[in-house]
Amino acid sequence: MKIFLKVYLILICSFGCLALNGQNISGEWNGVMTQNAGGIAGQYYFSLHLKQEGTKITGFSKVELYEGDKRTMYARKSLIGEFDGKELVFKETQILEQKMTISTNLCLIQAKLIFGFDKGALCLTGTWGGKTKNNGTCSPGKIKVCSTIPIAALE
Repeated sequence: MKIFLKVYLILICSFGCLALNGQNISGEWNGVMTQNAGGIAGQYYFSLHLKQEGTKITGFSKVELYEGDKRTMYARKSLIGEFDGKELVFKETQILEQKMTISTNLCLIQAKLIFGFDKGALCLTGTWGGKTKNNGTCSPGKIKVCSTIPIAALE
């Protein structure tokens, strides 16, 4: 019985690793982006809307900042990148849309995010840095976004 249990656990772990490595990350990912001291805020709402073809990634990001229930900043930016099954590396290429009630230079970011599970959800977590359109350096930070697709829906 113990041998059967060990074999069963090894098979489950193996299939889990294969599922992660062959993962297609197309879709919507929602969460937060933090920014170190020097930015306009410590935390922003952040989302990625991704399309994957092979290892190539295209899509857009959205960043929002609120004061109470009033949105003070919104931007949608195009992005390109690559995903190797474990790590997403992307860069924002242009600002597509922006609505701001505050004065600031938006960052075009580059990020390296690791794919994995967190509390039962599929998430991308890592760090970012970037430049403003005037080539100023942005205070870097972290990103954590999780898939809106329930795990049960995965193939």
